[in-house]
Amino acid sequence: MLKEKALTLVVINFVFFPISALALALRIYVRATRSAIGADDYLLVAGLVLFALTIAMSTVAAYHGVGVHNYGASAAEMRDGVMYFSFWQIFFITSTVPIKASICISLLRITTNKLFKMILWTLIALSIIAAIISNVGVWSSCRPMAFTWDKTIKGGKCSSINVIIALTYLVSGTNILTDWTCAVLPAFILYDIQMRTKLKISIVLVLGMGAVASTATLIRLKFIPNYRNANDYLYGLADLVIWSVVEIGLGIIAGSVATLKPLFNKIFGSSKDPSPYTNDHTPRPFPGSYRLRDVSKGGMETTVHGGGERSDISDEDTASQRRMLRSVAIEGHHPPGHGAPGQNMDGIKVTYDISVSNDREDKKERKVEEMI
Repeated sequence: MLKEKALTLVVINFVFFPISALALALRIYVRATRSAIGADDYLLVAGLVLFALTIAMSTVAAYHGVGVHNYGASAAEMRDGVMYFSFWQIFFITSTVPIKASICISLLRITTNKLFKMILWTLIALSIIAAIISNVGVWSSCRPMAFTWDKTIKGGKCSSINVIIALTYLVSGTNILTDWTCAVLPAFILYDIQMRTKLKISIVLVLGMGAVASTATLIRLKFIPNYRNANDYLYGLADLVIWSVVEIGLGIIAGSVATLKPLFNKIFGSSKDPSPYTNDHTPRPFPGSYRLRDVSKGGMETTVHGGGERSDISDEDTASQRRMLRSVAIEGHHPPGHGAPGQNMDGIKVTYDISVSNDREDKKERKVEEMI
């Protein structure tokens, strides 16, 4: 029967995993309906699979003594609890890699800046290296590895527990660095993209939700010294496991929620603003429309709608979303008494409202819109 922190651990497991799985399922649904599934989605799915294995190992470990005081656990529970915890460590460390890589790949999809790309690829490399070093450390901390949980094996020996503590700090530090870098970087990536300030801020906040996961990582740091608590080892490990589960769960949830804006718009209704990328709030019923104004007395205005899309006038024009107004006056024949030559008494003034946009900036905007 579950007791003490073992019960808390199992409850946390069965709360965070279903929510994480549901959030990811909704993410995949949204991306699939928009034909936008990419490597970041596959990586997050891999992270969920490893998270499931992490949940399984920690649940079994809870049923075998993790989270229970030493005096309340039998020798067999002590042995099995440490064994399942050791396997849990491997799955947890490995699960952080695809989840953090998924966040980085998502940002790589919307940036063309070489410095930002280098930063993101460096974070992915650091996550992989930290995971490899930590897993090797866990596997080789005791020789043979089974001596980690079975101290009756003759000839077995273990390295200092400080090695495991140092490796845990390494993984935690890498996770915090990745989370906060990926939380701040969107502000710089979107800085040059022309869109409404309110929309830009909302996108930055959504993309920065991954930093929420680092809150659990920061809390977990205070429990890392519990590795040294030999007198109540299994009980102390529970806090490490609990906050690790919360960290992974929040990472998957935050990474998934960041892509659900189209679903929320569909359910609750989208903004009535005609375009998120322009400050012109005058509604246009059709793209490519022309306004014809009769400049005679009692001037009457007519709008003629063309069927064409907005066109890019020149690839050399680097100003995005700049609006240009060109007017052409066509003068007709003036009957006697109806005004002197040069006056637009019965002529027609044709006004072209032309939108000039840089193709490269448009592509950036489309990438951001596709991702959110």
